[in-house]
Amino acid sequence: MVKKYILEIICNGKTHFQESHSIWLSHYTMPLLEDLEEDGLITLKENSLEVTKLGFNFLRNICKAFDIKWLSSEESNMKFSKAI
Repeated sequence: MVKKYILEIICNGKTHFQESHSIWLSHYTMPLLEDLEEDGLITLKENSLEVTKLGFNFLRNICKAFDIKWLSSEESNMKFSKAI
């Protein structure tokens, strides 16, 4: 499902979250998505995400929020590589 979310975001600029994924989404992904929404890169609705015009310049950063393997590793706490 992670691949599906990432491909939908890259190809369509939006995705719809399945309710069965709400536990891992809320634990790993939502905190990052909420930060991206505050920055004006995405718009979050109840069960969906839509990339804003500005957000299309930061698709890699948006999709990184869905990389559960990276987010659950210790490397995710390292702050050496960020978009400016």
